[in-house]
Amino acid sequence: MEKRERNVKRFDQIWQDGQGNIHILEAKGGSSSLGAAKLGSEVVQQGSPAYTTKVIDEMKDWFDKNRNKITRQQKQDYQYTLDMLDDQRDTLQYKVVRQHINDGGEPTGVQVTGYDVKPSSQRH
Repeated sequence: MEKRERNVKRFDQIWQDGQGNIHILEAKGGSSSLGAAKLGSEVVQQGSPAYTTKVIDEMKDWFDKNRNKITRQQKQDYQYTLDMLDDQRDTLQYKVVRQHINDGGEPTGVQVTGYDVKPSSQRH
């Protein structure tokens, strides 16, 4: 697995289900909040269409800069992922999975929240 570069955003996990749908999962533990990123002069929050687009664009930029430094299989896998993100941009399932923890530090349950990240739902 490649070393994560500083300030390069990417998703925690990307899965494809049996029907071919793409699911982006962002994991949060305890009381951690959603992340944010700067997009021009604007700050965009995790779970927004603009944030999702920014992360996909940063993944593409990373791939363009590093395609000659990774194995053939990594290259194929990364390209496949980018193609799927592009092909299914309007149907991506974006979910934040939050593990709740009680005062004693014990896990108490999991909450999954879905977000609409379709470009058409982006506010201008």
